[in-house]
Amino acid sequence: MLKKPVINLSGQGLVQPSQLFSHQRKLLPAGSSVMLAGPTRAELARIHIAKRDLKLTDELYRGFLHVLFGRSSAKDLTHEQAEELLVHFKSLGWGSEHTTGASGSRRASPSHGVEAQIRLIKYLWMHGPGIRKKTPEALEHFLSHHFHVSGLKQIKARQIPGILGAIRNMGKM
Repeated sequence: MLKKPVINLSGQGLVQPSQLFSHQRKLLPAGSSVMLAGPTRAELARIHIAKRDLKLTDELYRGFLHVLFGRSSAKDLTHEQAEELLVHFKSLGWGSEHTTGASGSRRASPSHGVEAQIRLIKYLWMHGPGIRKKTPEALEHFLSHHFHVSGLKQIKARQIPGILGAIRNMGKM
């Protein structure tokens, strides 16, 4: 049976690496032979909140994990990979509308959310299953033919759920 490594954090006794917080992991010496556990529960929660907020299908989400890290579950990622995945989700627009101000209330301009969702539309078009012609021109044609929109900049907020749904359903045909 393989025994998990334990380490001594000055004065804290012996602990398993999975019991470390992310700030404690960063304190480990470089080249340490201690094998660190995967992402923390807080990181996993943030990953799944981002998945929900970006309205990613399970298939697309697992596709991200497979393409980026060769894994099928976020639990199998390392701490660094979990952080990288969160950065990737932020590049898709997650987080901008989920920030809180000093009063604790959510603040975001409506156009900010629309811009993030337009980036998600572009991403799903270029990487989603079921899209045969993954070009910006094909996306423009799809939008004009099915939604009577002359370009991405003319998409209205009320049209976004329908566009996202249509693109996602193309993978199910």
